[in-house]
Amino acid sequence: MSALVGRDEDLAEVRATLRQPPRAVLLVGEAGVGKTALVTAALDGRAGLPPRVGGALATLTWMPYLPLRRAFPDLDERVWAGDADHVLADLRAAVAAGAPVLVEDLHWADPATLACLEGLVGAVPLVMTVRRGDAAAAGVATRLEKAGASRLDLEPLGGADARLLLDRLRPDLVPAEADALLHRSGGNPLLLEELARDGASESLTLAVLARCRALPEPALEDLATLALAGRPLPAEVLPEIGALRESGIVAVDPGGLAAVRHALIAEVVVDLLSAERRRRCHGTLAGLADHPGEAARHLLALGDREAAKDAALDAVAAAPTPGERWRHLATAAEASDGDGAVLLRARAAEAACTAGEPDEAARLLDGLDDDCFAGPHGVAVAMARATQAFQAGEWDRYLAEVERGREVAATGSEGEALVRAREATAALVVRNDAAAALRLAGEAVALAEEHGLSPAGPRATRAGALAALGEAGWEPEFEAAIAAARADGDPYRELNARHNLVFALTVAGLLDRAWEIAATQRARCLELRLLKRARSADISRLVVAGCRGDHDWVLAESARLLAEPLSPGDRCDVHSVRGGSLAQLGRVEEALAAADALGERASHAADRLAVRLLANAFAGHAEAAREAWVGFGDSLGQEDVMITEITRAMSWACYEAGWPLPERAPLPPDGLVAGHAPELDGLAALAAGRPAEAAQLFADAQGRHGPRRWEVVWCRWAEGEALRLAGDPSATSVLGAAAAAAEEHGYAPIATRCRRSLRALGERPAGPRRTGDDPLTPRERQVVDLVVQGLTDADIADRLGVARRTVQTQLASARAKLGAESRAHLAALAGRDAP
Repeated sequence: MSALVGRDEDLAEVRATLRQPPRAVLLVGEAGVGKTALVTAALDGRAGLPPRVGGALATLTWMPYLPLRRAFPDLDERVWAGDADHVLADLRAAVAAGAPVLVEDLHWADPATLACLEGLVGAVPLVMTVRRGDAAAAGVATRLEKAGASRLDLEPLGGADARLLLDRLRPDLVPAEADALLHRSGGNPLLLEELARDGASESLTLAVLARCRALPEPALEDLATLALAGRPLPAEVLPEIGALRESGIVAVDPGGLAAVRHALIAEVVVDLLSAERRRRCHGTLAGLADHPGEAARHLLALGDREAAKDAALDAVAAAPTPGERWRHLATAAEASDGDGAVLLRARAAEAACTAGEPDEAARLLDGLDDDCFAGPHGVAVAMARATQAFQAGEWDRYLAEVERGREVAATGSEGEALVRAREATAALVVRNDAAAALRLAGEAVALAEEHGLSPAGPRATRAGALAALGEAGWEPEFEAAIAAARADGDPYRELNARHNLVFALTVAGLLDRAWEIAATQRARCLELRLLKRARSADISRLVVAGCRGDHDWVLAESARLLAEPLSPGDRCDVHSVRGGSLAQLGRVEEALAAADALGERASHAADRLAVRLLANAFAGHAEAAREAWVGFGDSLGQEDVMITEITRAMSWACYEAGWPLPERAPLPPDGLVAGHAPELDGLAALAAGRPAEAAQLFADAQGRHGPRRWEVVWCRWAEGEALRLAGDPSATSVLGAAAAAAEEHGYAPIATRCRRSLRALGERPAGPRRTGDDPLTPRERQVVDLVVQGLTDADIADRLGVARRTVQTQLASARAKLGAESRAHLAALAGRDAP
């Protein structure tokens, strides 16, 4: 209990937090500050079942769910082969009995574990620890706070408490010795305890060194092996475990696993090892490893590069997910030399992109200089760099890398086939040139088949080009590309092809079918345990809902997604769809904030301007809309549908401002934008003073807009306004129906125009409908709104100038009032229910 000196308030806070929903504590502190001792005492003081205890390990960060595997050793091994949603469902069933869960050292945890822990917040008493100062600590802590965990920062002991602990450890010290030792420890309990053993060591390193020197050589060898393992080892593989336990530096748990008493002590032991002992111990650990990936790392450290590469490639073959595969490929590359290492790095980067890790891919590729382009794998490197640039949204660099690949690819070679496929993608996605994409994709398919390569990628691009050109056969071509990629074991191209199929179905106006395929995509992503890609499927459904005019659902779902960890590209996609819905609801400032959230990402430059234009056009701010319109023409990433949408909005802005209507390209007669042609023809007739003709065109447009509810209601208002200008007595009923529909669905810009038109007829329409009373207090609403924006409890406390505990109390109250099960659920409900 000595380690808990001075921790009474911290202990009380942990216990109190575990009694109050969502019963989740995140303990953050430096190594050796006493996190484990504190949470162990807090959990030991609870009645009921003993806690489940797990934690991450520095040497096994690549292994999915390892921290949770250690906490739930009784679960069937097949559980851990599932995706995070499936694993979470099994974990929720396992914790139903109520046993608390402690998971430590989450700065070393894999993304799948963190995703599961986010889902466990609120389901069980949950304690998590993170070591302050680790590179990943801040991001992990922020993520878990956003999930609803209450953060407690554990600081070193104050002067009086540190002295009390030292007095218990070494009552024999004279004041001068005690003062010097307290100064060296800085109030860190572990450091204080180690330094107090002899009272003479100036640092933890020297204190540990003194203890090591007291061990016999065989025991020292076992200690070195255990410390270098970075994880517990079975006690029976350590011949001198008895001496190590007696020394107090190693402990053995009830399951027979031995571990150095504290990770910080293990790190010091490792730092003290000689090069020869380090190599010898790595050899021992390579023999003890039960996974080829772990063996590969020890063999590489041993210097047996060939054996390390072979073990790493065995791990690649056995890896069930791309997330594991790229890490093992990176190890194989590190163990290789020359051209072989270049190719493995490129393969690892491609695999990292498949797993949704473009930053890791960039790190792998940064180690390759321009000389590699003169070697046999220059095209592979250029294509890997192009893939990374595409995922990062850096389209100028994507085009440059594709061009570099074209320069080094020999005519008629496999390399040319790869480059041609990327050129087709650039033409379709970046330059919006479907005709060129169709030609290039056809050439790429022929080259791929000639060289025995998979045609899946270029076939998907060809399908997208056919869809963009309105030619037949695009859906079967997509299906063939998906089947080919799946047969090749290429999840990257399989998922890309299905994602593009969803987009094509949406553009074709087949919204129910698009929704169905998006659900299939999500299930496949989860089957592959590609959690980030699964969220892309959620975003596809967000797009479909926005097209339907289901803006309340869009706002609730987008708030949920923004509360989760997203890739930069996915986050921009969510802001883009959310901004469009906010614009159509007339929430101008929020829509403009969503546009600003897109930042300067090149792949979303057109989206940013489009959202700004829509928000201002529907609000009647014609000058601001025109400013966005001018910039839109020079931006990359334009799509035909996007161009049509903003042309429609800008045309209405011009009409209402009394300006000439902008020129427009020919519009398709069917698909998602089938209603735009008669609508804009009606607007042209209205501007030319032919309101009766315009009314007929607007009525036709309503039928052609089909499932697009917002556009239908807009054209109903436009029909009524045209009838009013034509002096038709039916204008009143048409406008009344449009006003009722607009009020029902919260379409404020349309409702405002309906009221204006009705007043022009001498009617006295009702004002805007008011929602019921907000169940939240003004302060609760303010706090929840900041949660929706993605702020942590600490951020909110700083913003509002209150204590973090106050913020947590207000959030707990808001969750109870709104029936929210988690922080993400609260954000979603708040986005939907805000008055």
